[in-house]
Amino acid sequence: MAFNFSPKVVTDGLVLALDAANPKSYVSGSSTWYDLSGNNNNFNLLNSPSYDGVKLSFNGTTQYGSCVNTTFGNFGTGSFTLEYVFYTDGTGSNTFASPIMKRLAVTTIGGLTGEGWVDRIFASIFFAQDNNPTAVRANALEINYSTPYNKINHVVQVISKDSTGLIVTGSTYINNLVTATATRTWIGNGSVDNNFNTQIMHSNGENGYLSGSMYIVRAYNRALSQSEILQNYNATKGRFGLT
Repeated sequence: MAFNFSPKVVTDGLVLALDAANPKSYVSGSSTWYDLSGNNNNFNLLNSPSYDGVKLSFNGTTQYGSCVNTTFGNFGTGSFTLEYVFYTDGTGSNTFASPIMKRLAVTTIGGLTGEGWVDRIFASIFFAQDNNPTAVRANALEINYSTPYNKINHVVQVISKDSTGLIVTGSTYINNLVTATATRTWIGNGSVDNNFNTQIMHSNGENGYLSGSMYIVRAYNRALSQSEILQNYNATKGRFGLT
């Protein structure tokens, strides 16, 4: 797949670009949501989410997406940004459901092997944690933000790391507003393991399915600046009636 974006969308560091309304990314009836970034981080769609030409809708009980590339989402010691436009009414099969995640979900948050990242929307938390091989509490961060329900939202999660790879800060933007920020909670070292897939509208290991719709999913292998987040928001807002 080749790049096919408005010039207004930031492409520097882009490692995932899914767009349900772009026929080069999704065609009705397909079980694959294709990555437009050129990195082949395509997603398999399980149990036939519905499609109306602009969004993929998930029933909250069986349907979800799973990246075919198990290494995608492993940002190692680098900063990263996740961006998604989605709708949820806040229902699903259980409280572990997530719009997007890559984490060994059966492990307690803050535990020694809970590496990865997850948007736990029911708990209003975005959580990021690096694997810690030294048997002390891990390098982790929790962003406590206001959960957006019952409307289309443009959400951006930014995780910044220092030159040694330690998580330093995180911020949540909802519709271009900084909703919450956080600093590192626990300290350790290491990087995310590759033994599970990035998933959307599901929480792997805990069988939590989220009811709602996904329009756009993007990921960057660096921390976007506020001006870049605004740039992407401005390129997106008219399409979704955002102000």
